[in-house]
Order: sequence, then C-alpha cells, then structure tokens
Amino acid sequence: MLLETHKTHTKKDIQEYLEELPRRFETIETLHQKVSADKCGNPFPVDDYMLWRALNTPDCEYVEKISVETPEIFADLSPKRMELLEYVRIHDVSSITDLAEQLGRDYKNVYDDLNALQRWGLVTLSRRGKDKRPVSHVDTMSITIRR
Repeated sequence: MLLETHKTHTKKDIQEYLEELPRRFETIETLHQKVSADKCGNPFPVDDYMLWRALNTPDCEYVEKISVETPEIFADLSPKRMELLEYVRIHDVSSITDLAEQLGRDYKNVYDDLNALQRWGLVTLSRRGKDKRPVSHVDTMSITIRR
C-alpha cells in the first residue's frame, strides 16, 4: 500500500519559514557551511538549505509531498489520530494544550497522538516560546493498494 499526502503552503506559511530559518541557522551562508562540512551525512540541514534558497525566489510556490510505502504507518493512523490531523489541518491551533481543550481530550493522549503523526511527517510541533504549536503537513491524503 502507498500513502501519499500533499500540502500547498500559503504565502503566510512561506513567510513564517523565512522568519524561522534565521533563528535556527543565523544566515543561509552559515547553513551552507554546515551542509558542506557535514558532507550530507544528515539530510535535514540539506533539506533546510534547499528550502531556504527556493523560498527566497520571487513568487515561489511550496508544495510538499510525502509518500510512504510501508504498512507500519497504518498502525499509527487510528480514527482519533485522523480526527486530530483533520482538526489541525482546518483550525489554527496555538498549542497542544489549546488543541486538547478544543477537542475535549486529555493532553497526554493528544501529545502522544501528535508525536505518532510527527514520526511520519504528517504534522510538526513548531516551538513558539514555551508552547509547541501543531502544524499539519496534509491538505490531501490518498491510499493506493497495489498488487
């Protein structure tokens, strides 16, 4: 089975990324040096560098695609987690506490569910001060069954 997701990021999303990257890496040159020195041993800084360069292009559009072809992901996609993913996709949630309150669920269960979804890249927990803000990386999701 193949699970594919797509997320088209808004101009606001792009602006937030462009504001976040300097907080994490200072400058694009600093990140480039880190990528060069690491010799691509860790793919995440490489991804950040390529994204930063692309987002600085005028009229940039950012469409994120995730493809997972392993049955293990379906163990983490319970109905409650799918409901949570859909809620985060539709609503602007300021923190995990806020999300748990809005859903009427226990904080720890929501936190555990978000971590399971984060393992597959379906959400991220973006730090905002002392809070972690859940952000969906899914606009659409499709499952293909292969023989």
